[in-house]
Amino acid sequence: GDLVFQVKLYSEGLLNTKSPEVANLLYIQAVYHVILGMYQLPQEDAIRAGALQVFVKFGAHDASKHKPGFLSKTLLEYIPGTIIRSKPPEEWETEIFAVHEKLTCTDKNEARQQYLDLCGKLDYYGCSLFAVRQMFDKKMARNLVLGVNYAGIILLKPGDLKKTFTMTTLMKHSLNDIYRWAYKPKLNFYFEVKPEEDEDQNPVYTFATVEGKDIADLLTDYAMGMLRDMGLNPDGTKREKPGDDGDDDDDDAADAAGGGGAGGAAGAGTDGAGGGDAGEVGDDSDLPEDWTRVVDE
Repeated sequence: GDLVFQVKLYSEGLLNTKSPEVANLLYIQAVYHVILGMYQLPQEDAIRAGALQVFVKFGAHDASKHKPGFLSKTLLEYIPGTIIRSKPPEEWETEIFAVHEKLTCTDKNEARQQYLDLCGKLDYYGCSLFAVRQMFDKKMARNLVLGVNYAGIILLKPGDLKKTFTMTTLMKHSLNDIYRWAYKPKLNFYFEVKPEEDEDQNPVYTFATVEGKDIADLLTDYAMGMLRDMGLNPDGTKREKPGDDGDDDDDDAADAAGGGGAGGAAGAGTDGAGGGDAGEVGDDSDLPEDWTRVVDE
């Protein structure tokens, strides 16, 4: 099969790119995720996505050839495998071409962008997704999908293939609010968030997964990226530029960040898994037995 080179770390700027070349790479990856069922679009959007793919590959609608039978051998490239059996192939093609005929795209770049806009409506667009089994709430579905992106963590309930087809967002946690995280190799992953005003302890969310290290590494990378964007070091102090004497008013911002919102990111990225307040690398005494602390290298 074909190789698909994928973006590992999504930034807000990347997702809002105006570069046709970058948008094309994002489009290829988005199609891959939609067709494999990782991005679960509502059926109406899935049909529109298929029509936009047809436009990108074959151009504007041509009634003489764009009709049922034209995609008979390649329909799986246009409709997600998770839902394709819910209708006869001819019906899928009829619906795809009905939308294709009405598209107002001026060129293939615009069609690609409209495809990305469809995916962008998903809460988890731009996330790396992991199948996990939650172990913290008996009332919640056990088998979930955990997404990680520049904004933090999102928990999703997979769609019912007989009903909704789409994933439901259960909760979101901002990267600023995630206090720390750790994993037990090939077995578990957990993250801890800052408590609400009426809570005495930090809420801890634990998951069974063999991909704990990958999840932890992604969180660390995003946290470090956030700090770099804010001009901070991993410990929450200001990053000095060449020739900077470090005595200007920006130090106040770094001090505030180290103890507040960005402190969550600093704590998550270095101790984050590391325990303690931002800038403090704790020992392993506060971690469950056999868990691995994540330390930024």
